[in-house]
Amino acid sequence: MTPKVWAEPRFPALSECLWYHTIDLPGIGVVEGQWDLRETIDAYLGGIDVAGKRCLDVGTASGFLTYEMERRGASEVVSMDLDPHVHEWELVPFAAHAYDIAALRHRLEETLPKVQNSYWLAHDLFKSQARVHYGTAYHLPAALGHFDIAVVGMMLPHTERPLRVLEQVAHLADRILVTQQAPQIGDAWAYLMPDPDTLNPSGAWWSISDDCLARMLKILGYEVIARVQAAHRCPLRGDSEVCTATVAERRIPRRV
Repeated sequence: MTPKVWAEPRFPALSECLWYHTIDLPGIGVVEGQWDLRETIDAYLGGIDVAGKRCLDVGTASGFLTYEMERRGASEVVSMDLDPHVHEWELVPFAAHAYDIAALRHRLEETLPKVQNSYWLAHDLFKSQARVHYGTAYHLPAALGHFDIAVVGMMLPHTERPLRVLEQVAHLADRILVTQQAPQIGDAWAYLMPDPDTLNPSGAWWSISDDCLARMLKILGYEVIARVQAAHRCPLRGDSEVCTATVAERRIPRRV
């Protein structure tokens, strides 16, 4: 049986939602999420012009980037997120007995549908035309179509195989935008974040330098054409974090 490419819309209540992004909702007002990108969204999107472009939002969460790209005139936006019924969140397999990976996985199984509910509530209130694909970023089906721009926002560090994600995106897009919390060091370094002594973080893997990301993209036939840095507000922690938005353009035609 061939898996469905497009998700059916949902119509959840506000009480059934958990917000990853802070969003100002029509008729409701501001709902606070873990990240508030409203004042820094230009930098987060790397200054790219999405007007008239078909865009892919990989790891959409509450959908702030999707709805912002629609607001800015994208011809179509496709939102992609994890299908929790088929694919598990990649948790670090700490061996320590104090680490209860089953309990953590259970909490994520309860949390992710609520985050996806927040996407659908916003989708309804914004009268969005975006379509949604639930699956895994390790396999983006060709049926999603071709994209002028693919946006990968703050999700690569949460993947065990970030190059595999970029490879999948590269099959579909002429231009790739990656925004992430990058260590400010030179050369192509990736730092393994999970600490076996503190057992943290449990859901993040790699801190990838800007030069390392550029090398990954060059492997896939892309050249970095712009980098924009900004501090984005994180209400969850009560602080801000400097992230780099890297814009890369295809230079080597993809193999058919």
